[in-house]
Amino acid sequence: MICIAIGSFSLVVGVLVKLFLPVEWFKKLQMKEEPMSDEEEKSAFTSQFRKSFRASLRKSGVKAIN
Repeated sequence: MICIAIGSFSLVVGVLVKLFLPVEWFKKLQMKEEPMSDEEEKSAFTSQFRKSFRASLRKSGVKAIN
């Protein structure tokens, strides 16, 4: 019941946001769609998680899937 309540609340909030906030505000939040270069990928925030996850797999003896 809690999950259904949270889900329905988020749907209601989504509808209210779409009804009352102008679309122009959300156009400013668009992300780049072209692929990242190798340097950008190395410096990306999520690449730090991949490295630490792979290091933890190596320590535990599990082979990582690329």
